[in-house]
Amino acid sequence: MYAERMRSLIFSVAVPALLILSGCGLQSEYSATDTERTIADSVPELSAHALGSADYMLIDPTLRQALTKAGQNFSVPVRDGTYSFPPSVLVGHYGTISVDTMNIAYGDLTGDGIPDAVIRVKAGAGEFSTTELAAFTSSGGTAMQIASFPLGHASVNSVVINAGNIHVSFTHTVSGDPGPRNTELVLKMPKK
Repeated sequence: MYAERMRSLIFSVAVPALLILSGCGLQSEYSATDTERTIADSVPELSAHALGSADYMLIDPTLRQALTKAGQNFSVPVRDGTYSFPPSVLVGHYGTISVDTMNIAYGDLTGDGIPDAVIRVKAGAGEFSTTELAAFTSSGGTAMQIASFPLGHASVNSVVINAGNIHVSFTHTVSGDPGPRNTELVLKMPKK
């Protein structure tokens, strides 16, 4: 009886929510595979494979401070989804940079009618990990990073591009709080 009520509850909440999202023109993460295939055909430099082997400009202030002290560049060449920092005491706890090529949001961020991409970037693991979103556009047949948004020690729940803005939902910890916070933000692209 309990299982049947739960199935009914999930169905009654999930289906209307999906219908509302699709009616608003928002992209659901469940359609990422079809979207990825379409983008890869029309803009191959923004495919999961291409974004998994691109150069990333890191912006998280804590990570940048460690990189500066270690004499490391803020731009890292991610290949096959990861980049490992050279051995250094100052950046050792960050270990690697990884990009989440399974969850890429697509939409027009630049107003040129061509799809752009937002990908999740994570540095390190555990208490030292940082997360940021990197926005890419197609430029001359290559993926070019056009913006980055640091989220700190966060776990991203969803990213959607709508009306030229990035809508992100994430869970993060704040010093002094008893538990994690759920936050939703609308990130606007920097003015040119």
